[in-house]
Amino acid sequence: MQVTSAVRKRENGEKATAVFIDYERAFDSVDHGCVIEALKPFGVDVHFVARITRFLQGRAGQVRVSSIKSEDTQITCGVPQGSVLGPLLLLITVVDSLSKRLNEIPGFMHGFFGDDLTIICIHTKLCWRFKKRRRRAWIASPVGQRSSLWRPQRRGRSTRCLDPVTKIC
Repeated sequence: MQVTSAVRKRENGEKATAVFIDYERAFDSVDHGCVIEALKPFGVDVHFVARITRFLQGRAGQVRVSSIKSEDTQITCGVPQGSVLGPLLLLITVVDSLSKRLNEIPGFMHGFFGDDLTIICIHTKLCWRFKKRRRRAWIASPVGQRSSLWRPQRRGRSTRCLDPVTKIC
């Protein structure tokens, strides 16, 4: 919806370029400490932060093959994907760091949906900003995981994996 809206708002001669990024294993790789730290700038009540901490910590996982079960393994990172809070906690963690950096780039619009990020550039020249910054680390993963960069082309898709540059908390 955001892409459609941005394309429709173009004026004469403006071109639109979009980059679609899907973070691999985003829900599984968010550090619990990063989630808790990301809640603080939003002014979240201390009691609620304590509840979120208890919600994330103390989780264990087990693998079962046929009738054989593994020992419990402590889960120290990741947010529960099937819960209502999981995607929200992921977005809060990502938005706090990456969104601030993307907002500093004039002419860029962006939006998050779950573990997907869309960056849009509208410009009279064929979005030289994307070409200029393509090799830089400004699309670094805020939670330390790999991301897939999907670029639409005339003949099919091209997917490239970007290695994480930094882990931001």
